[in-house]
Amino acid sequence: MEISTILTEKELKSIERLGDIIIPNSEGFPSFSQLGCVEHIDDIVSYAPPEDIKDLKMLLNTLSLMPDTILKKIVATMQDNKILPEFISVNFRLLDTAIRGIIFTLYYSGKVGKNYKGQNPLEIIEYSITRL
Repeated sequence: MEISTILTEKELKSIERLGDIIIPNSEGFPSFSQLGCVEHIDDIVSYAPPEDIKDLKMLLNTLSLMPDTILKKIVATMQDNKILPEFISVNFRLLDTAIRGIIFTLYYSGKVGKNYKGQNPLEIIEYSITRL
């Protein structure tokens, strides 16, 4: 079954790896990959301009080649980049905003993967949106 019409399996795996670094299994909450919310990635990226999708795909393919230890260092640097020169740190801040935007939007969307059987994070924190 194809999960995305926009991203490849390799690119989706990169998102899951990043997601598990940012949102690991912790204190009763499922990890990003356990939740299976990556199955809903097209709901988010389908609105992005084609050039942004191209850049995202290039980034995810590059990150897919890196071992977890390097990927964890990149994520840590995205958050704490004060020691880097400004022309480099600005790119890490942009990367942080973009990656976390995707990860947290999927995780807290209330949508889960077809194989996930537990509560979603919104149910765990007992949060619901009332739409009029």
